[in-house]
Amino acid sequence: MMLELDPATLRVALVAVLATTLLLFYAVTYRITRAPFVGHWCLALLCLGGGTMLYVLNGTPAQRWANPVGNAVVVLGLSFAVSGARTLRGLRTPSWWLGVPPLMALGASWWDDAATNVWSGAEVVLGLVGVLSWIAATTLWTDRRGGVARLQRVVGAAGALFGTYYLLRLTFFVLLGPDDELFRRLFGSVPTTLAITVLLIAITFTVAALHTEQQTLELQVRASRDGLTGLLNRQEFLRLAEVEARLLARARRPAAVVLADIDHFKQVNDRFGHDAGDQVLCTFAARSRQALRSTDLLGRYGGEEFVFLLPGASTAEAGHVMHDVRQQVAHAEADGPRVTASFGVAALEPGASVGEAIAAADAALYRAKAQGRDRVVLAEG
Repeated sequence: MMLELDPATLRVALVAVLATTLLLFYAVTYRITRAPFVGHWCLALLCLGGGTMLYVLNGTPAQRWANPVGNAVVVLGLSFAVSGARTLRGLRTPSWWLGVPPLMALGASWWDDAATNVWSGAEVVLGLVGVLSWIAATTLWTDRRGGVARLQRVVGAAGALFGTYYLLRLTFFVLLGPDDELFRRLFGSVPTTLAITVLLIAITFTVAALHTEQQTLELQVRASRDGLTGLLNRQEFLRLAEVEARLLARARRPAAVVLADIDHFKQVNDRFGHDAGDQVLCTFAARSRQALRSTDLLGRYGGEEFVFLLPGASTAEAGHVMHDVRQQVAHAEADGPRVTASFGVAALEPGASVGEAIAAADAALYRAKAQGRDRVVLAEG
């Protein structure tokens, strides 16, 4: 039944489906979000639809130019798919990437008797489509970023399926030729057009869902992070610290809580301006992160105050870590003012609340300021 379908009619139907999908995707997703990877996928759909439309001219005098240009435009669409996948991962795509593969397809098709051969340059074009699809797929599969990873794997799997189909199509084309019955049943124009239609629609709607999920994740990050330093905000730190405290209590392991305050911060803002004050806060956050383990928690407690939780550390061990932070902050290379910081360290005993430990650390911090600032003081007892 499949072989009774008209290839030209199917291609026109595919173009209509792609055009409708592109318009909906552009209007509903890209115009609202302006996300770069969504824009790249819009361009990929546009190229795939435009290249397919040019194939309708096969068998006419225009085939001489329409077939090579169609091949080049289709390959350009796959190049945009790769650049979109890289953009999603925060990677830049070299400018030559969008030019070299289409030119290869155009040259191979143009010199392969395109006027009479509808399969002109097929070996190069099929290979490029398969390889580019696999590159896009592996680019998505090698990214692991929390909640978006699942949908990225779905898009990657669809891209891998698309690439595998084209590489098999290339293999059968080389071994059997385009006129073989088995090739026409499995990889001819009709089954390929149907496969492209299903896969592209599936990928497009998954990309839309992926962007929605990515936006949700970004909103969650913004709600839990301090906008200036990128550290945990106060609410998120306290929530995570309480969870960690319960785990430590079950394991009967100690921990240390630290409150830190940048000395004379108001004077920095008054003398040098708020931009300089912001730079001081960011420098303190960066230096502190460098001294901590991946299991430690660090948050901006408010204003120029920061709070630390060091699981498994005694107050003495935490004090040594804070001495390192204090020295790094005091000797930080910066264009702005030189600053110091004071630290209060308290124990978080198994079964104690985080609030009690913070109160003890706050008392130790008060003593550090009273003793002249720029020092680390352990809580009494």
